[in-house]
Amino acid sequence: KTEKHIGDTEYHKKLDILKMDDEYIYGKNDLFALILILKQLQKKDDFREMLKEIERIYNTLHDLNILYQNPPASSSLVQRVRMVNEVINDKKATCLDSSILFCSCLLEVGYYPLLILIDNHAFVGVYLWDYMDKEKGIVNSEGIYSNLSDIKKLANDGKVIFIETTSITTGNDASLQDAIDIATKKLKMYSGK
Repeated sequence: KTEKHIGDTEYHKKLDILKMDDEYIYGKNDLFALILILKQLQKKDDFREMLKEIERIYNTLHDLNILYQNPPASSSLVQRVRMVNEVINDKKATCLDSSILFCSCLLEVGYYPLLILIDNHAFVGVYLWDYMDKEKGIVNSEGIYSNLSDIKKLANDGKVIFIETTSITTGNDASLQDAIDIATKKLKMYSGK
């Protein structure tokens, strides 16, 4: 958090950010505020490069030859999560590990990733800022979605692309577009469509 707050922007309203006492509660002096400022500074052409940049991330991670590893069987809801450097060094990842790795990379280059957790599976979403201009969207300042209706709304509104991150693991020849298609299909399956 910063000491100074940014003023209200068109994106606060378009994103339907929650208010308390007539003040927006997110996007004022937090990481999300920085993203809003960057959005205002970006040119429309920058969005055309977004998928190319995400594809470079995808291909780089795929080239690391990370082995998919099922989480250990357990009666508990707890799963050990590997640190990003551990995934890269040990070259092993569960769906949650690979999703956290991908989210970390997306954050590093300035995108707003979402960690999607449904039906004991994790994958990634990333806001497409050019679509956010068209209508209001859903904002979750934590970047973690587990409510199917919220995830379904993001998908139906076309404001987010979803990426199946287990596709970056060894033995998978899936392209970024394949990984997007797989995640979208899984999402439809989970949502009953």
